[in-house]
This record gives sequence, structure tokens and C-alpha cells, in this order.
Amino acid sequence: RRETLPCQLTMPAAAGSLGAGPALLLHLLLRASGALALRARVPLVANSTAAGQAFPLGDGRVVPSFFSNSPAWTSTDGGRLKAHSGMVFRDEAVGSWRWIGNSDQFDSPGSLQNTQLSLYTAPQIEGPWGPMEVLLTVEQARDLEKVGKDIDILERPKVYQRGGQYYLFLHLDNSAYRLRRVGIFKMARLEPPSQSNPWTTVFAGNPGTNKNRRERGFEVCDFNIFFDEASDQLFYATTTDSYVWTDPFYCDTDVTEAACKADMEHCKACYNTAVVVFSVHLPSLHNGKLWSSSFSPVATLPGRWEGISLFRKPGESTLYMMCSGQDGFGSNPVSLFSGQLGVPKQPPTDRPNPSWYDWPAPQIFNCQGQPFSASANALNSQPAQVLQNPYHPEHAIYIGDNWLHGPGRGEQSTCTPGQPGRLEECEPYTGTCPCGWPDSKCPGTSNPGSKAGHVWLSFPWKKVGQTDYLLCAHASWSLRSPPGEEETCYTFNILPQANRTKGHTPVTDYGGPNSFAPRVRSACGFTVCPGWPLTQEENTADEKCCAKLGDSLTSPKYMGLCWRQDLCGGVCKDSDFGNIPGGDGFCRHQGFDPSKAALIEGGYDCTLPRLAGSLVVDSCRGEHWIPSH
Repeated sequence: RRETLPCQLTMPAAAGSLGAGPALLLHLLLRASGALALRARVPLVANSTAAGQAFPLGDGRVVPSFFSNSPAWTSTDGGRLKAHSGMVFRDEAVGSWRWIGNSDQFDSPGSLQNTQLSLYTAPQIEGPWGPMEVLLTVEQARDLEKVGKDIDILERPKVYQRGGQYYLFLHLDNSAYRLRRVGIFKMARLEPPSQSNPWTTVFAGNPGTNKNRRERGFEVCDFNIFFDEASDQLFYATTTDSYVWTDPFYCDTDVTEAACKADMEHCKACYNTAVVVFSVHLPSLHNGKLWSSSFSPVATLPGRWEGISLFRKPGESTLYMMCSGQDGFGSNPVSLFSGQLGVPKQPPTDRPNPSWYDWPAPQIFNCQGQPFSASANALNSQPAQVLQNPYHPEHAIYIGDNWLHGPGRGEQSTCTPGQPGRLEECEPYTGTCPCGWPDSKCPGTSNPGSKAGHVWLSFPWKKVGQTDYLLCAHASWSLRSPPGEEETCYTFNILPQANRTKGHTPVTDYGGPNSFAPRVRSACGFTVCPGWPLTQEENTADEKCCAKLGDSLTSPKYMGLCWRQDLCGGVCKDSDFGNIPGGDGFCRHQGFDPSKAALIEGGYDCTLPRLAGSLVVDSCRGEHWIPSH
């Protein structure tokens, strides 16, 4: 997605946390053979941009960056648009559109795009976007009051405007991602800090009061902000360290980094265990001074989520939130939630209620499914924002990042001879292929680099919460004339199915000949649920069986698929082995419905088994095209 792994669950909370348990991994290695065949396709949309020409052109046409051959988005000077994890908004002060994001000063394979803030300006939302301006560098941030010299990372910039002032929210961190802070800065002009444009540090630290961690502030990473006109509140929705496991376990920042690494059995990643929506005290913000107590928690969504985006449908009181399941840089399933402040969420109807836990705020969010037309990785994107289409009040715009097609790197060096090393560029199979996976030509961490793209999609407000086929893949679409219901809804990267994925064979599990192991989106392709018992002998009613499953029972990215009533004899607890009670948000995957969407390669998806006979199915790699008609 957008960060290096430390702020994304690097702690091995349980066997199989990389997407497959030890038994399955060994099975994969033994069965791996053959070679991956990539298929050529005739392009249906032009896939190149003339040097020095902006793209999008500013004519209203949007061509999403779904694949590695998608047209590069460029500014008017020909430079690649690098505004990741940020925000698009109309600047009330200057009357132009702004696009702010994080990037790197120098691009290379392995770069993380998070050492400076980039800013682009356009006359309309469709562009053309002017040359990149550097709003803030890490070096400049260190000189700001209360930020500190230990900051190495600037991410997720968001802007709130009021009273002729700009308020910039940032995720601040060090290279190890152990600080987990938010910075909020006030300025008169959206320009770099200077004597004529001083930046006031409104807040820099850990917001709120975490009652489950001795009243300290919350550790925060991914976040978004949303000014809610319905309640006149500014919401700050962020991942937090809300969930704390009981003794003998403890949180990683309770001790030094070295001490945690020396006791991986008990040292837990408590960060990113719940999304908390805070209401920010606006009078204090406007006066230029916030305290930890200025952040009041109003809602909680348990679980390891990221890529958060809050919004409301025009004229309605329901609060909506999109969240991505958490992984490395690979895209994951995105779920949609709705709720009313102060109204408790509905309990699950298909399995036992989650274990009780004292969360920071009420749980209000009810899952409304996965709105990306059965795409198990949200059409190669992660949410950054949902905003109103300025030309059509009935339509909204989804803005996402495609981190998938950046360069890859090895974790330390080349995993095995012939594979790319740390600074060699390669297209990853998907986000975080660990060393040892069969035919993993891009091991370690996939990073966005300068080739990461942008995915803008259109959807009608009236269908929000009504269908899982809300967001569709179009070769191109117009902001001024959004796609209608009569246009074909295309999708790709669905969960593998025998009749939709060429060469794929379902895996029989412990239930017998007509029972198959669930397929899920993992850290390195599609595979069966981590540690899933494939034989009756493996499906034992004991802790050993539960340990192999790890945190898959409640992981958001598995969409509730890694659970059955008789799994491990039904003895596994939702708070053991890294699981978080209610951590999947009660979201349940419904599967692909060919009557509502079409796959981009006719009756088949562009996914393929990694090797002949392998249990791993790769996401759509290489060059692909969305039919344009």
C-alpha cells in the first residue's frame, strides 16, 4: 500500500501471518514446478503520453492506472504525477484545484515516496495539473516547533480550510515507524514555511487518551479527515493501538525495539488494531493550539484496517466509511461501512458475538459489503478519498492509489540466485512476497517508487450501500458525463474460481470430496486461508490447530471467509493468536455475480496460477486492457 511494513504489522503475531501457514508453505514449495505464461493482448486504449504533455489533458477524460501498461499521469512539464495518499480539493482562497500528496525527492527502486510533500494546481479537477511544487521536506519538518529531529517520514497529507487559513494534517514517523504521531500545522498560504508564511504547529504527538495503555496518547498511522457539514464537526479517523492483549503479552512500544525482537512470542503489534473516529475541538484548532484532550473519540471500528475514507451522501445523515484490509503494499479487499453517531452497530447473524472489549468509543459501523464489483483487491487500488463530482450532483468520485506497479526490492539482498536484489526493479506479483515463495521473482517488499499510479472511479450516490457492484473498471470515463447504468461494469482480480480462472483447481479440505478450502487474498497472491486444515487429521479440536490459523479468523482482508463452525472443532477464540474480537467488521464476501459485471477477458479473469499445479494464483500481472465500448 503506501508505507514500509513497520507501520503495517511486522510482528509475527501467529503462524501464517504472511498469508500461508508453515504446512501450506511447505506444500507450495514441494508442488511448485513449470513456468508462468503471460498472455499478450491487443491494446484498446492508447497507452503512451508525449513528452512534456500533461495527462490527464484537462478535457474531462479519466484513464485509471489499473495496470503497468496504463498511461502515466503527468503534469504540464511532463513529470510524473506523484501525489500519493493525499487529497484533491478546491482551494477556496485561490479558486483553483489542488492535489496534495507525499513523494520522494529522488526516485529509485525501493524508494518509499514519503520524504516530502508534493503539491499540484489545476484550473479544473480534471486538470491539466501544473508542475510539482515541493510544499515540505523532511528536513524542513524537523525544524518546525515540537516536531523533533527524529522524524524521517511524511505521509497522508490532508487539508482543512476555514477563515482564510489552511490546516495541514500529517502522519509523522521515524524510519522504524515506532513514533506513530500526527502533526497539524496552520498557515496563511499553502506554500513552504518561510518568514513571510510561517507555519504554526497546532499539534504534534499522539492524540486522545488511550485508557487501555495507561492513559497515554494513541499511536496513529493511516488516517483521513472529513468536515461533516451535517454535524458541524471535523472528524479525524485514524488507525490506533486500541486493542491490547492480556498478560503475558505486551505492546511493542512498551519496550525497546531490540527487546521486542528478542521476545517475539510475547511482544505484540498493538498499533493498527482499530480505527477510531475522533471529533477535533474546532475552536482550539482555529486558535492554533490543540492538546491530546482536544481529540474526542466518537466511533470505533475494531480490526487491522487502513486506507480510510469518510463521507456522507448529499442530504443524508448516515455516515459512510471505506476501509482497506491491511497488508504490505499490495492492494486488498475494500469494505464499505455505514453508521449513525450514537447508534450501536447490529450484531452478527451468522456466527457468535465477538468477545467483549472496552473500546475507546461505541461501535457504530455496519458492513455494507465490498463495493468493487467482486474485485478482491479493489481494482488494484487503495482508498485515499471520496468526493463530490463538481459537474454532477448525482455522482461521486473515488480516488485511490495503485501501489502495485512500483519497483520491488529484496528485504536485505537477493533471496536466491537469479532473483532481483534490493535495488533492482521488477514488477511484483503483489505486495509482499516473502523469500521462499515459489517462483517469486520479486521477493521482499514491493514499493511504489515513481511508477505508482492513480485510480479515479465514478459511482452514483443513490447506489451507495445498495450493491457490491458500485465501483466498476472502465477503460476511460468522463467527469462531465459519468458512466451510466447502461454501460458494462468490468472487473478483474476476483477470488479464484474453477470456471473463471484458467488452470485453477479447487483444493479439497477436511470436509471431504465436496468441501473446498476457501480462497483469499494473501500477502503474495491468492491462496487458501492460512493454516487451513486440508485433512480430517489436521482439523483437530485443540490449540495447535488454532495456532496454525493465526489471525485469519478475524483479519479484515479475508472478509470472513476463514471461518467455519466446525473449524478446529469450533474451539478457536477470537482473541488468541493475534485475532481481534470483531476485527473483520462482520463483513462477508458474496462472490462474483456474472449477471452484474463482466470480466475483462470475456468469461475468464486475468489471474493465473503461478505454476502448473501450484496452490498460488497470481493477481493480474503484466499488460492488460479494459474493453472500451
